[in-house]
Amino acid sequence: MKPNWLIISCSSMLVMLDLLSAAAQPGPSPSEVMTVKILKQIPPSFGRDTALVIAYNVLAGKYMANDLKRGKSYADSALAITEHINWQKGIASTYMSLAAFYGTTGYWDKANTLIQQSIQISKQLGDKQGELAGLLELGVFYWDVAGNYEKSLALFNTCLPMAAAQKDSVTLMRVYYQMGLVYGLKKDYKRALLYFNQFNLLIERSLTGAYRHNQRQIWSYNVAQIYLLTNRTQEAETMLTYTMPTIEKGNNIFEKYFSNWTISSAYIQLEEYKEAKIYAVKAAYYAQFIPSRAHNVYINTLFYKIYKGLNQPVLALKHLVELRRLENEIASDKTSVKIEELQLRYNTKAQQEQINELTIARQEQTQNLLLLSLLILVIFSSYGFWNNRQLRQKNHAISMAQLKGQTIERKRVAADLHDNLGTTLAALHWNLEAMDTTKLSAVEKAVYATFNQQVSQAYNDVRLISHNLLPDELAKQGLAVALTNLVDKMNRNTPVRFYLSGTDTLARLDGQMEFELYSICLELLNNTIKHAYATEGSVHLTQANSLLQLTVGDNGAGLTHQQKDGRGLHNIAARVESLRGTWVVDSTPVGGLQHRIVVPVRTPARASSQT
Repeated sequence: MKPNWLIISCSSMLVMLDLLSAAAQPGPSPSEVMTVKILKQIPPSFGRDTALVIAYNVLAGKYMANDLKRGKSYADSALAITEHINWQKGIASTYMSLAAFYGTTGYWDKANTLIQQSIQISKQLGDKQGELAGLLELGVFYWDVAGNYEKSLALFNTCLPMAAAQKDSVTLMRVYYQMGLVYGLKKDYKRALLYFNQFNLLIERSLTGAYRHNQRQIWSYNVAQIYLLTNRTQEAETMLTYTMPTIEKGNNIFEKYFSNWTISSAYIQLEEYKEAKIYAVKAAYYAQFIPSRAHNVYINTLFYKIYKGLNQPVLALKHLVELRRLENEIASDKTSVKIEELQLRYNTKAQQEQINELTIARQEQTQNLLLLSLLILVIFSSYGFWNNRQLRQKNHAISMAQLKGQTIERKRVAADLHDNLGTTLAALHWNLEAMDTTKLSAVEKAVYATFNQQVSQAYNDVRLISHNLLPDELAKQGLAVALTNLVDKMNRNTPVRFYLSGTDTLARLDGQMEFELYSICLELLNNTIKHAYATEGSVHLTQANSLLQLTVGDNGAGLTHQQKDGRGLHNIAARVESLRGTWVVDSTPVGGLQHRIVVPVRTPARASSQT
């Protein structure tokens, strides 16, 4: 282990834990524990599960300082939920929690892998805050484990503008702290002190309460260490006299361990081994409450150097032997992990080969089954095609018979209206005209005039309805001519002005289709006249590929509640359904009403081919 690295080599753990903890006190608050209990009683849902993952990660961060086993258990619980609901942001956050555990316990490769995966997920999600947290921890990894100070500083310099852009003063504070540590390792104490003071400035500006006090203590013993290493002993001892007793009175075991370890390392560099031993003994006491082989390595390294400096070879050898044992144990664990990974790869390969053999056999069986199924499918398809052809012919015959019946019925109704009701109204109108109105009073004349006008209007309406029910030109000349004549009649006999477009390019259609579209258009125009309170209306036909769109609109009052359940609208819906089309109605207070009906085109030639 490198001498300079030892000065602050486990400080990364403090920051890693600090990243996961939002408060200065070690361990969770009662409200944080209660939050988890309440969430666990709520039935599972995505919202509940994501909230529980966040709460688990908070507890994991709080417990990592004093109870690593419990901290990891909460992180494992969070990971199980995130993987079950496939919440990628939660997975990235939980990887950071687990990286704190593996880094603290000396499994650096595992910690590095988790941090890299967390950064990658955050990038894919566009989560700048998660990416920033991962880059910061990766920078810690490079100086603390790999000893690559330049790469570490490059990452921290990347983090600075990201934190500033997000206005994240807490993360910016942590970046300054880490840069102070790295420059201290490089023995560039001037820059180290500069960044530690930037760290302290943000503490003063951004933090309050116990958390501010805690961060001030961290700043104090790090600056005191620099003062010791730059021969500013009196200033260092003054800061330590104030800082260390305060830390000793606190409840944060990790901070007690780390502050004593840091000052002991500084005194070792100054070769003041008696002073170093005082702080090393305290650090060793607190380290026993933190179950971590990494910290045991750091403590034994301290005592080996102290006893070596004090010329006590027996004790120095004792700690050197323990140090080598721990290093060999960690190296052995790493080798075991690699062996397990290789074994897993081998087993996976063997299993894959077996799976491939079974897959081939299954594919052969499947191929035979498919051939048999294909033969059966051809037989049934042939029968289905023949049966479907018969059904189409029957359906077409039924449609033609229905159209013929509707045509006959409309002709009969139109004749009855014209010959019977029309004749009666005409006779009534003539009788009224023949009356001598000179002897009527003014009131009687007004009543007479109104009644005569109503009879005349009724007669005109009957004539218009009887002709519109089934105009001769619909069967003879097609939908375009029939609609043109219909709009002309409407414009002559009603107060609404209608505009027709799109008929000049419209070809002849299937007889039933033309009948249904004409009936739909007639119903909609009558609704416009009777209910819309409109002054203008429009009919537009558009044909594209195999679809025909009929658009009927007006500038009236829109579709009222009373009109929505009318018989006429039900008839329109039935006709659209019979044509296998769609019907959309748009109504706005200022824009009137617009019907858009889209149906697949059926031409006379195509219809005849189905018979």
